[in-house]
Amino acid sequence: MHTDKGRSLDLRGEQRTVVRSHSDARCGQIAEGELVRLGDGTGEPLAMPVPWGERQGRPRAWAGIIGWSVILSLSLSVSPPAVKKRESFKKLYSVGKKLGSGGFGTVFSAVRTFDGAPVAVKHVPRKKVVDWGRLNDRPVPMEIILMWKVSLPEHRGVIRLLDWFSRPSGFLLVLERPPSAKDLCDLIAEQGPLSEERARSFFRQAVEALRHCHACGVAHRDVKCENLLVDLHTDELKLIDFGSAALLRDTAYTDISGTRVYSPPEYISERRYHARSATVWSLGVLLYVMVCGDIPFERDVEILAGEIQLPSGISKECEELIRWCLSMQPSKRPTLHQILYHPWVQRDITRPKAVGLWSPGGDSDCSASQESL
Repeated sequence: MHTDKGRSLDLRGEQRTVVRSHSDARCGQIAEGELVRLGDGTGEPLAMPVPWGERQGRPRAWAGIIGWSVILSLSLSVSPPAVKKRESFKKLYSVGKKLGSGGFGTVFSAVRTFDGAPVAVKHVPRKKVVDWGRLNDRPVPMEIILMWKVSLPEHRGVIRLLDWFSRPSGFLLVLERPPSAKDLCDLIAEQGPLSEERARSFFRQAVEALRHCHACGVAHRDVKCENLLVDLHTDELKLIDFGSAALLRDTAYTDISGTRVYSPPEYISERRYHARSATVWSLGVLLYVMVCGDIPFERDVEILAGEIQLPSGISKECEELIRWCLSMQPSKRPTLHQILYHPWVQRDITRPKAVGLWSPGGDSDCSASQESL
């Protein structure tokens, strides 16, 4: 892709290695009462998610959605009957081709053998694990703990962790997988800038997914088009890849995480950032990419200048939202709640407004209140 400046840019940006300071090392523990216990491939107990609809004694809010989500809601959420010692990973799953790789691991397509349900398997080498936590008194990557947190309760806009296995070489994370999907970056690269109508739908879904994560106490910290998976049949979005995620906190982070071209200016200049305001900056970059087909900033000096140029065809409301999210001062950026109720985001809504599961009855069940989000 080319900008008006005549330079060729890569929408995927520059992936950075995570280096965390000692002050950022955190251990997480999932709340009591949110887990049931089965065995893993080693014979030791592990935590498995209780489907939200089953815990509440009611059907899932999204159980009737067309296509792959029906498969996921009905089959992937129900694990095989518990036994004293579960079968090995190789007996439970058949692994297929490589889907992609990044700084934290490699992802493969796979099928669950007992029912043929499509899944994805992410292999995370032990040597690449930076942050560790404890689950059932066992050390595990924080990525597993954080994914359990956002999977309990499930949210249709966030990829779910279905299972995990410990191996001498690393860890295997079993994730839900839409059978026909493409990441948003590839979609834009193939089709060009999105219409504002389609960008609005994707952007709203991304904000709602992040709002759910924050309500569950998780900061994703790598919001970008590559980490948004689009179902090609329904245009529904799922937030993926929690390899850069951390426990959400009010104090500043100082560790390097995420993708450089999506980083806020305060990190570039001070090496410090707060999760909520940094997330909003990344959303501003994301929305710019959606409607312009290119990234707004390529170099650090451009991020620090904060100057953007938008095509003349972009609506005034869309431009206003992008510029608000890309405010140079973190305190002047909107909250996720304010973004969801911005006039541009609210235009032509056909589903209930600003609801975690896009169904009547309130926001994400991870928290009774999201006013601080």
